Amino acid sequence: MGDTQHYTAWFADASLLPVTTGLPIVGMMNDMGDAACPGSNFNITQLAEFSWSAPRASRIYDVNCMNGYGQGSDTPAGWYGHCTSGDNFVSGDCSWKAVMPFVKNGKLYIQLFRAVNAGGFNPHDLTMLESDDGGKTWRNPYTVAYGGPADPNGDPPLCGAAGGGSGKPCTDTKYFDAAHGGAHSTFMWKNVGGSVDGGGAGGSDNGEMREWWIVRYGQDGNYPAAAGVADGCDPTVYTCFFNGEAEGSLARVPNDSIMDISAWRYYSCPAITDTYRCPGSDSSSWTSTYTNRTKIIKMRDYSYTDAPVYIKEFKAYLMTAYWKNLGHLDCTGFLTSTSLMGPWSPAGFNPAIEPGGIILLGAGYTVVSTDPPHVKVTVLSTDKRTAGSMGAPLFAQFDLVPGRKPMLQNSEGPRYDLTGMGIVNAGYIISDSHVTGSIPRKDIVWAFDLYDHGGSTTISNNMNGFHDVANGSAFLFPCSNGCGWFFTGILGQTNYGMALGPEGPSTAYVGYNAHLSTVSHDSPQTVASGLAISPSNAMNGLTPQNIPAALQGNSSFTVAGVFRRNAGTTYYGTFWTVGNGAPGTSWGLQYTPSDGSRLQLGMGTSGDHWLYDSTFTLPAGNWYFIACTVQANGATPVPHMWTGIGGALVDKIAGVSRTASSGSPSTAAPNVAAAPFTTGVEANASYASLFVYSRALSQAEVGLMYKTVKAKMAARGVTLQ
Repeated sequence: MGDTQHYTAWFADASLLPVTTGLPIVGMMNDMGDAACPGSNFNITQLAEFSWSAPRASRIYDVNCMNGYGQGSDTPAGWYGHCTSGDNFVSGDCSWKAVMPFVKNGKLYIQLFRAVNAGGFNPHDLTMLESDDGGKTWRNPYTVAYGGPADPNGDPPLCGAAGGGSGKPCTDTKYFDAAHGGAHSTFMWKNVGGSVDGGGAGGSDNGEMREWWIVRYGQDGNYPAAAGVADGCDPTVYTCFFNGEAEGSLARVPNDSIMDISAWRYYSCPAITDTYRCPGSDSSSWTSTYTNRTKIIKMRDYSYTDAPVYIKEFKAYLMTAYWKNLGHLDCTGFLTSTSLMGPWSPAGFNPAIEPGGIILLGAGYTVVSTDPPHVKVTVLSTDKRTAGSMGAPLFAQFDLVPGRKPMLQNSEGPRYDLTGMGIVNAGYIISDSHVTGSIPRKDIVWAFDLYDHGGSTTISNNMNGFHDVANGSAFLFPCSNGCGWFFTGILGQTNYGMALGPEGPSTAYVGYNAHLSTVSHDSPQTVASGLAISPSNAMNGLTPQNIPAALQGNSSFTVAGVFRRNAGTTYYGTFWTVGNGAPGTSWGLQYTPSDGSRLQLGMGTSGDHWLYDSTFTLPAGNWYFIACTVQANGATPVPHMWTGIGGALVDKIAGVSRTASSGSPSTAAPNVAAAPFTTGVEANASYASLFVYSRALSQAEVGLMYKTVKAKMAARGVTLQ
């Protein structure tokens, strides 16, 4: 029994393994209870027999107990619980872990790292081991570089510290290898990981890195027949890796240089958006600068993911994902993409399978048909029901068939939906068919379905933001005093006035300028840009996404949505802003902050500006559908404020003339500035949907939208006026 059972190494044959007539599949277990390997913390094993027709005939055999890596944190002597040289950890804090063995051109490799026993993304050291004889003996990177002999005990890296705690650095010369600039030291990556906000110990990259996971294509690490892959990871040339568990970056290295850290390159795409990926086939998309790597998936949505595999029948990648208990049920799910760079989308789940499963390629893989593609894959995880935190291997079979991404997963209750969150989103149909249940597609810029939040509504600071579901061209990100102030996801920082309620996000007046803003991607464009949190980089490495040119200047547009004014006093009463908020260079939907007694559409949201005062009182606690349309007409634009009232659509500013908020605003025609679309700052408001168009929708189109939105909101428990 053990944990982290990764049977991912697939030899060309079993000639180097204990059972030469068995399956040529090698795996490993951490924290195992292996009677043949007392005192060791991980071992190397062969999955020699497995068949779905006779599952109880399956057999696993020890290859190597890796006795150099004992269960004590001071093994070998001189580690004293350190995770990296000179850190503040003491004996008992950090120990050895291994993950994801793989085979490349007949050689066996495995990831090795110092793991924090208490979990978390603390700084740690990470490296690899290489075996030329099927796992019987091993060499670390220093031994490989200098041609030293292989070690049957696993060639464990040494530290040589005088004791635990800070001020007690590693002293072993092989740990540093100063003569070669550290390129061939025993550890390839030192002091990686750490808290993103700097609140933890903080690693050299200050990120969420744990370890690299091999991207698998076929036997002996090669392409399967008819693979059709062209994303810069040709396995005849490169070995590619995915930084799983919590980060989501990519790396590649020439096949003959896997143990040489100087040969590694990291996928970098500063121009990344939700829909665009720099081509992996372009060498300029790979950098030697470690901190310039780009995260290609929003890992904050998942507790962690495992290594991608290429499913040739679908010409697509598949990886398992672990949706950890965010108020619901832990479960194993799947993500898929036609490119290793993404975008990645959820494809299915099974709450009955213990999370963290690994897809097997060398056993239990059955092609039912190729046209249409239908494949059965086997997933191996750990059955922890057998012995607490570790258990026996648990095999599960999944049928892969063509399908469409579910838009509404609610048929069996909130514990059995796609991500364990209840309804995933409203399932808007964006179409010019004008059929019942749709909203217009023509000239739609963005559609933010604000229930598609990707996190538990029971954890208010787990709001990651919202994807544009119309064109995938923007991401609505929560910000406070600049987006560098508000951190989201698994880290659990203070929410600074941002909260995620059952219906969607809300902003509150707490003094931190809480609002939502459009950016080009859901995470920093590079790790380095994400680290530059300062007044000069308030966006926390995110690229602001301005409103398109069609909405700038003296333009026609529509902004529609579902809004609620919440109780409480606020200095500002703005639902949304197109432009920069200044007089004459923006438009905004606002209300009087203290009591909501007048809903207004203004040519600006601050200073002396022109506005259209509806005199409509906006009661606190009520949800409304409001669609503001503006038709460009020189210095006299033609606006409407279509508001849903009791199932009917009413223009609340019909016949209302433009008036001054105060002072003497300019009489010039509106000239909307290039700026991100934002929600109101500290507006004590909640949002359930947002739609932006680059034209003024007709009354009939707005009416169709109102009926659609009203029905969709009712399905999630929101009653519109």
